[in-house]
Formats: sequence, C-alpha cells, structure tokens
Amino acid sequence: MRERAPATLDDLDRRLLWALQDDLPLCERPFADLAERLGVSEEDVLQRLRRYLAEGIVTRFGPFFQVERLGGAFCLAAMAVPEERFEEVAALVGAFPQVAHNY
Repeated sequence: MRERAPATLDDLDRRLLWALQDDLPLCERPFADLAERLGVSEEDVLQRLRRYLAEGIVTRFGPFFQVERLGGAFCLAAMAVPEERFEEVAALVGAFPQVAHNY
C-alpha cells in the first residue's frame, strides 16, 4: 500500500472534523449552521470538506446507520489477494458505496 505524507491540520480542521463525525446538525443547511458555530463561512466549511476528500483525509462522507435497527446486519469480509493485485482489488472493493472500510 502506498504511504501518504501525514496531513497538515490546523485547529479549525480538527474542530470541523470532530463536528462532522459527531455533531452535524439535521436541518435545511447543516453546513451553514455548522459554519456559524465554528465562526467561519459556509463556503470555508465546504472547501475544507472537499479538500479532506480530495487528499484522502476523509475517505467517505455520508450517514452511518444502525443497520440492525433497520433489519439488516454488518458484514466483515476478508479476501486472499495476490500481493501484486492488492491496490487494484482494494480500489475495486472500495468503489462500492456500501463499503465503509477497506484495508
């Protein structure tokens, strides 16, 4: 697996990432509400989120449901993959929107 340089995060990045994980408001304009609480513009919040996704700081952004309460279940799967195909297979598996973690 290709190593990445550690991300450079400032205090606002840390506060925003924490809020995105645990405190995103359920309202018509959640990023505007979040921006107001953090003391920045909505566009700043959106630009930072785009950067996190583009740089791989955040690999997925979306809701995380309690699937058991919806009648489903989590699934943990393991695959034996030849080392020379690891990156290719990881990219294929990770491309599915249903996959939350892939390593």
